Formats: sequence, C-alpha cells, structure tokens
Amino acid sequence: DEDDIYYQGHRAVSISQRDLLVFKNVGTLLTERTLNKIRPLGRVMSRKWFANFHATSSDLGPQWYGYLRQSDFHLKRSFEDALVQLVRKMLDGKSVTGHATENRPVILAGHPGSSKSVTLAALAHRIYNEGINPVIFIPKHSFLSDNLGGGFDELDEAMHLLETKAEAETRILVIWDSSAYKSGISRAQNLLEQLWNRGRRFVLVCSSYAVNFHNDESATGYIYNESSENFIPSALSDAQLIDAGNCYFVHAVRQMDKKEIERFW
Repeated sequence: DEDDIYYQGHRAVSISQRDLLVFKNVGTLLTERTLNKIRPLGRVMSRKWFANFHATSSDLGPQWYGYLRQSDFHLKRSFEDALVQLVRKMLDGKSVTGHATENRPVILAGHPGSSKSVTLAALAHRIYNEGINPVIFIPKHSFLSDNLGGGFDELDEAMHLLETKAEAETRILVIWDSSAYKSGISRAQNLLEQLWNRGRRFVLVCSSYAVNFHNDESATGYIYNESSENFIPSALSDAQLIDAGNCYFVHAVRQMDKKEIERFW
C-alpha cells in the first residue's frame, strides 16, 4: 500500500503502512487518508451522513467526515474555542497565562450529553489542520480502559516513532476520550506522569464527568476572551477554565446558549 501523510511544522511527513501498524492498538494517528476516507457529496448523501454522524459519534468514536469544511456536521459549542486556545498555548510550552509551564493534563469535564466526545474530535481536527503538531486520538474503549501496562508501552513506541520524524521542540497532541471511566482524572494524571518520565514531548487532553470546584480555595477560574485570545481571571461560578489540582479543567455545558441555538437553526 502507498504511504500516508500527516503534518508537522507546516510540512508534510510521509509514514508507511508498516509504521502505521504501531498505532493499531493505540488509537488513531490523524492522517490525510484517515480524515478524507469518507467525503459526503450531494444533498442526499449529506443528509444520510449527517444523521449517521449524530447517531454514532458518542459510541463509535470520531466520525471524521463530519468535521470536513464541506460537511461540517458538528455544532461548535461555546467552550470549544477556549479548549482549542488553551491547547495551542500548551503546545507552545506556555501556561494559561502565557508563561512557561510544566506539563499537566487538560480535562474537558461535563455531564453526559454535553458534547465532550464531539468537541474532542473537533479539537483534534482543528489542530491537525493547522499542520504544526501530530495528533493521536485514543477512543473511549481502548487499551487504556483497564490499566497502563502493555498498552502504555505501545503508546510510548508510537510517540517515539513520531518524535524521530519531528523537530526537537515539536510536541504531540494526545487526546483521550476517557470520560467513560469514573477514575478518568487519575488515569490521565498517571498516563501523563509515565509518558513524561519516558521523555516524551506532548500535551495530553482527556475528558471526565463534571467536577465541582466551588468550595476549592486553591482553584483559579478564567474566562476566554475571543477578541484578545487570552484568558482573564474570573469567579469560579462563571469560569470556562479552572486551574486546580495540577490540571486544567475546561467546563463543558450541556445546555446550549443563545448563539449556539442560532447557529444550529
């Protein structure tokens, strides 16, 4: 089979089908062939794939055709830009305030039905299309569901393979849709620590059920300002992003706001 292509540092990188086998039990390395395997064309096909996208995204994992420019079926939620901007900062080695930071997991936290899985896939698609950082997407039901034993070694091998093709400062974006597990936050922290100890260069984004920080005096809240593309300190009750427990939590909201409803209709 022909080689596939992904991007890093604004340049195309060829990867063989043999190397892609390393990712078989890990998740998905976003590549041109992966994202463009299905391309809905015409009204009839678009209606069919639109229905399929909304019926299967949560349970079967990312339906990449639903994020293409000509068939963007996902509803962009109000918290998506905050998540994307935070991840961009961290891929540049910066904290929420723009200063240099130690690595920590980003957790998209919210109740069931708050578009966490779809938003994580949208994040993966947006970062991939910027052509700077390789993206690995790990679905809900993966080797990490039980432990970080042999499965962790496979992920480490896959990331090492990408690093051999990358420039020294390039970070890999690893996205794990982990909200199906009650201990998703501790799993994310454990995975980050183990990968960090192996010397991997990466940013880890996971998901979890909603977390309450209202009585946490150590937590700091922020709101994303779209015009300045910066995060502004805020009360925890109003925050889109919360810095707590050596994690960044982005608040996924189930109920749509007025702008989201207008975009939907």
